[in-house]
Amino acid sequence: EESRQKLRHLIRTPFLITAIIAIGLCGGAELVLSQWTSAFAEKGLGISKITGDLTGCCLFAAMLGAGRIWMGFSGERVDLNRMLIGSALLLAACYVIAALAPLPGLALAACALGGLGASILWPGMLVLCARQFPLAGGSMFAALSASGDLGGAFLPWAVGGLADAASGSRRFLDTLAARGVTLTPDQAGLRAAFFAAALCPLLVALLLRRLRRQAAKADACQLPPTGCGK
Repeated sequence: EESRQKLRHLIRTPFLITAIIAIGLCGGAELVLSQWTSAFAEKGLGISKITGDLTGCCLFAAMLGAGRIWMGFSGERVDLNRMLIGSALLLAACYVIAALAPLPGLALAACALGGLGASILWPGMLVLCARQFPLAGGSMFAALSASGDLGGAFLPWAVGGLADAASGSRRFLDTLAARGVTLTPDQAGLRAAFFAAALCPLLVALLLRRLRRQAAKADACQLPPTGCGK
């Protein structure tokens, strides 16, 4: 117990600071799809609520569970950082497809597949930090979870605000109409908000690349005798 690393020391490390920011974005990117898919299907795609919930929300949850089950059985056998980057990029692509797809079924399928992309982001970030700081106590995981919860609370709210702003923007709607895009204000607003939400997993992918470099640098500093100098 006396060898435990205290949070007040860990919080000064660039790796943990980056991880805390990244897991906040992970939580937000997951909860946006979880909370908004039903409304997006109904108002953004014109699909009935029952169909949207059964084929969108339920399949999203199934994909989310499948990805986490896979991670539990196979996570030790893969390059986790690279897998997380791929998952974040998949999630970003799903947001873009959902926002831009001309066919409602394709957009809804992208929402469902987004569950697979989001599935390992949050738990994967916890595993990366556990590997980087094996002597950390529960306070580190509490800080990571608090950041994830904060992102999960703020970003879905921000998406709703952005959807309202876009649906009420005459300039935005006129621009779409001038380009031959025929959408109702609700459809235009929700699609615009989903397109903007793709920025979250893209930022996660960039932060994961940064974590990879920081972990490699930390490992080099532990190599005797002149790893840090090199």
